Amino acid sequence: MTENSHKVHHWSTRVRWGETDAAGFVFYPNYYAWFDQASHEFLDALGFPSADWFNRQGIGMPLLEAHATFHRPLFFGDSITVVTWVENLSQKSFRLGHHVLQSDGTIAASGYEVRAWVQFRESPAKAVPLPDALREQLALYHRVSDQKS
Repeated sequence: MTENSHKVHHWSTRVRWGETDAAGFVFYPNYYAWFDQASHEFLDALGFPSADWFNRQGIGMPLLEAHATFHRPLFFGDSITVVTWVENLSQKSFRLGHHVLQSDGTIAASGYEVRAWVQFRESPAKAVPLPDALREQLALYHRVSDQKS
């Protein structure tokens, strides 16, 4: 795939001891935790901190779907970067793509999350339209398909 003009977000961390299993590999649920953290860091960087939205307006972005494919193992102490972009943008939800990169740029895992924009102060909670300002920011990170960054 050729590089396009759309942006990606990068969030970096190191694999911690508690994120590994008895065999020394990263235990698979941690990839989902990294996707989740990268998603929140991404929205924070766009000027839409999820904690502020939830605390001030009762808006959250629960997961509707998540998927991961594991390409290479990761180990305690490995430096990783989670690259995030927008794969799909609809009126009340969005799909974020993620690559977990090793320090040499090799893809260790890839996946996605589908999240809804939900008003929790109403009973029952319900999906509501994304704010126009957020939609505009997310559109800058929209990609038609997966690619390494």
